[in-house]
Amino acid sequence: MNSLLSKILSAFHNPTLRNGLLFSLFSFVNKGFFFLLLLIIARFISPYDYGLLSVFGTVIMLVGYFQAMSTEGYLSVAFFKDGVFGVRQVFSGIIVVSLLVSAMLCIVLGIGGSFISVRIDLPLEILFIGILISFFNVYFNLYLDYLRVKSDVFWYGILSCGNAVLNFILTVILVQLLDFGWVGRVYAQGFCTVLVGLIGIVLLLKQNFLSRIDIKYFKKMLLWGIPLIPHLGAIFIRQGGDTYIIKQFYDLTDVGLFNFAYTFTSAITMVGFGFNQSFSVDIYKTLGDKTISESTKLSVLKQQRNFLYRIFIGAAIFISLCVVFVIPLFFEKYVAAVKYFYILSFYGLFVCFYLIYSPYLFFFQETKKIMYITFGSSVLHLLVSLWLTRYSLLLTCVLYVATQFLQFFLVRMLVKRTLKLKLING
Repeated sequence: MNSLLSKILSAFHNPTLRNGLLFSLFSFVNKGFFFLLLLIIARFISPYDYGLLSVFGTVIMLVGYFQAMSTEGYLSVAFFKDGVFGVRQVFSGIIVVSLLVSAMLCIVLGIGGSFISVRIDLPLEILFIGILISFFNVYFNLYLDYLRVKSDVFWYGILSCGNAVLNFILTVILVQLLDFGWVGRVYAQGFCTVLVGLIGIVLLLKQNFLSRIDIKYFKKMLLWGIPLIPHLGAIFIRQGGDTYIIKQFYDLTDVGLFNFAYTFTSAITMVGFGFNQSFSVDIYKTLGDKTISESTKLSVLKQQRNFLYRIFIGAAIFISLCVVFVIPLFFEKYVAAVKYFYILSFYGLFVCFYLIYSPYLFFFQETKKIMYITFGSSVLHLLVSLWLTRYSLLLTCVLYVATQFLQFFLVRMLVKRTLKLKLING
C-alpha cells in the first residue's frame, strides 16, 4: 500500500507524467459530460427523436471535415517543428480556409436548401445552425490544441470542462424544463459552440498569431490536411452512412436504437481519445528529441504502447459490465439496443487500439497512407453494409468490428514499418 502511494506521489513530481494524467482526466470529464448528456436526453425524447438528433450529428460531422480542410490538427506538428512561426501560419491559414468554406456552404443551402432539408428530414434553419457550429468549433479546438502542446493544464481544464458543463446545463433546461425536445439540444450546442469559439478566436488573436500567410507553408499545411478529409470522412462513411442505410431499410426508431447503442460504445472510445490527447504529445516529444538514441526511443514507445493496451482492455471490460445493467434499469424504451452494444463494444476496443498507433503516422506526415487505410476500409464497410443491413442490424454491428479490426491491423503494420525505416535504418 505504501509503495503504491509512493509511486503515485512520485508520478506527480514528474511534470510529463503529471500533465499527461491531468490532460487525460480533463478529456474524460469533458467527454463524460457529453456522454451523460446524451443519456439524459434519451430519457426525455423518443427513439424516433433520438434518430433525428443522430442525423443532425452526422451533418455536423460531415461539415466539420471541410471547414478548415482538416488542417487544424497541423498545429501540434507545427508547434514542435516550427515554433511560433508555425502556429501563426496555421491560425492565419485556417481563418482564410474556414471563411471561404462556410460562405460556399451557405450559398449551397441558399440555393438547394429546401431539397436537402426534405431529403434528410431536418429543417433548413437547423442546417444553418450546423454550419455555425462547425465553424466556431474549429477555433475552440484549435485553441485547446495550443494549450495542450504548451502543457497549459489549468486553462485547458477550465475551458474544456467549462464548455461541457455549460452544454449540460443549457441542454437540460431547453430539452426538459422548456420542453423543446431534440431541437433544444441543437440550440444549446449552437449557443455554447459560438461562445467558446469566439473565446478561442479572441485569445489566439491576443497571442499575436494573426500574420501574413506564407504561400509555401500554406501549401504544405493543405497537403497535410486535405488527405485527412477522406481519413476523417471514414467515420462519417461508417456511422453517417449506416444511419441513412438503416433509415432506408427500417425507420427512425431503429436509427435511434442503433445510435443509442453506439453512444454507449463511445464510453469505451472516449477512454482511447482521452489518453490520446496526452500521450500523442509524448510521442511527438520522444520522436523529435535529438538528445536520446533511437534504441531508447523505441524502448520508451514500446513500454507506452503496452501500458495503453492494458488500460484499454480493462476499461472496455468494466464499461461493458456496467452498460449491461444500466440500460434495462434506467432506459426501458431502449432495452432493444442492448443486443447491439454486446457486439459494438468490441468495435470500441479496436478503435482504442488504433489510437495507440495513429499519432506516429501524423508525426512522420504519412497522412496519405493513413487515409488509404481508413478511407478504404470504410468504403468496404459501406458496400458490405448496403448488402447486409437489410437482413439484420446485428450483421451491421459485426461489420463494424470486422472493418475496425482491419483498420487497426493495417495501421499497426504501417507504423512498425515506418519506425524501422525512420529510426532503425535512419
